[in-house]
Amino acid sequence: MRASRIATAAILPLVLLAGGSLACARTKYQPKSFTGGYSETRLGEDRFRVSFHGNAYVSRDFVLNGLLYRCAELTRIHGYEHFVIVDAADDSRAGTYQAPGTYSGSSTNFGTTTTHQGVYRPGTTVHYTKHGASATIVLRRGVKNPNDPNAYDAAEVLRYVNPHGG
Repeated sequence: MRASRIATAAILPLVLLAGGSLACARTKYQPKSFTGGYSETRLGEDRFRVSFHGNAYVSRDFVLNGLLYRCAELTRIHGYEHFVIVDAADDSRAGTYQAPGTYSGSSTNFGTTTTHQGVYRPGTTVHYTKHGASATIVLRRGVKNPNDPNAYDAAEVLRYVNPHGG
């Protein structure tokens, strides 16, 4: 029994540390998971709905870069040269979190009388935004129309856009 308690006491801080690390994990450029990422739905032979969602630790620019990069990847994977964004939406969500307050104090006993002294520190309100974006794209072959501001050359996006936030 004593060895079990010692093992639990040694392992518990490691488990808590790992859990805390996951709770603060930044969204990475990856398929969608509990920390965010990209997803897509095929709507037709050459049409996709692509989304990228981040958590509260990433910027809107990071999310938009991830979305564009995934659109370019899909374009190349399916044998096309460029894509046109025909519809886009901001899927960001804002919220608040109330961190609890803390109390530290002590008690003193004098016979049958007990006195308490302490300090209460109120909690704080944390405001956050989880950025997200989605786009419906149409894949195209050949040279993109240089006059279409919604058309992107997939090779250029893959070359110049950094989906890893660096």
